[in-house]
Amino acid sequence: MSAARVELSSKWILGSAAVGVLGLGALVVGIAVDTHRALFSYVFGFAFWFTLSMGAFLALLTFHATGTRWVAPFRRINELLALPVVLAAVFAIPLLVFLPQLYPWARPEWVQRSKEVVMTFRGFYLQPLFYVLRTVGYLASFVVVPLLLMRLSRRQDREPGEALQKKQRVLAAATMPVILFTSTFACFDWFMSLTPDWWSELYGVYVLTGGFLTALALLIWVGRRVYERELLPTATLWHFHSLGKLLLALVCFWAYIAYDQYMLIWIADLPTENTWYIARTTLGWMPVFLVLCAMEFLIPFCILLSQKVKKNLGAMSGLCVWLFVAHVLDTFWIIIPSSGERVPRWTDLAALLGIGGIYLAFALWRFSVTPIVASGDPELEGEPAPVHA
Repeated sequence: MSAARVELSSKWILGSAAVGVLGLGALVVGIAVDTHRALFSYVFGFAFWFTLSMGAFLALLTFHATGTRWVAPFRRINELLALPVVLAAVFAIPLLVFLPQLYPWARPEWVQRSKEVVMTFRGFYLQPLFYVLRTVGYLASFVVVPLLLMRLSRRQDREPGEALQKKQRVLAAATMPVILFTSTFACFDWFMSLTPDWWSELYGVYVLTGGFLTALALLIWVGRRVYERELLPTATLWHFHSLGKLLLALVCFWAYIAYDQYMLIWIADLPTENTWYIARTTLGWMPVFLVLCAMEFLIPFCILLSQKVKKNLGAMSGLCVWLFVAHVLDTFWIIIPSSGERVPRWTDLAALLGIGGIYLAFALWRFSVTPIVASGDPELEGEPAPVHA
């Protein structure tokens, strides 16, 4: 098996890094001018790129743990898209530094106003020191497991055989419950607790499903570019068709989770539960809510029903870009209303490009130095025959 690499000019890597540095520099200026709003812009940018890379990581764990053979031609691409999740260990630091400015529960006045909450488990859970310790635990799992999987995968390039493949499968199966737990609670702590008077058990699943869906779309988009360069010798249109079917399933699952959370809160109609949706469907947010429903479910669902579309790489690439933009809007709708504002600021774009530039530069660097196909992967030998639905 050829150890081909994607030939990338260093200008792309340096350009992405430059965009990241400039964006973060602009964001620092924004924080100096309007600390409160700019910090929420930072959380918005961090939430988008974290959920995207975490979605790719969860997809990788799922494929390994279930022994999914047909996705083997795209496995290395999936690994490289998931690896930037380790950058969360750096970009989560401002959440700790600006803890009182971001989270109402970290301020003394919230404790005085919500004395009845302090006596509950939520009051114990929302403690700054406990928050910091939990974050350290989350980040440790987000760094150690991806690096271990990538190390085993690279060893397989030099030591072909099923032994290392089995180790990857065992590691994925053993750590997947841990990663699901830590990533879900990270979403609770980092994003949901921006509004500490509201909570939802489905929140973490909803946020991570959006990231999983977007990561799969990105896998298809990148896979097409690599496929057209003839660097995936075992990939066929059938593989892209199968990824399209999985994309359709995730579109439906995202819509189901979003509807389930909304429906349960709407039926209960409790003041402690409906405030989150009231803030996101009033004061000008209702059009965003409706556009989001159309962009991330109705339109992709109708398009992906067509078998011809799923086999058309150009149409699928366009749809993947559409879903990428939809996830940006979804993340904006989730995070920004917690700031009390509804108007986009330039700091939102600065945070998105700043953090994204660093994530992209890291990913491009890894793509440029890593073989795009795991040359020792035994599952690339003797691809199974296509199963037509």
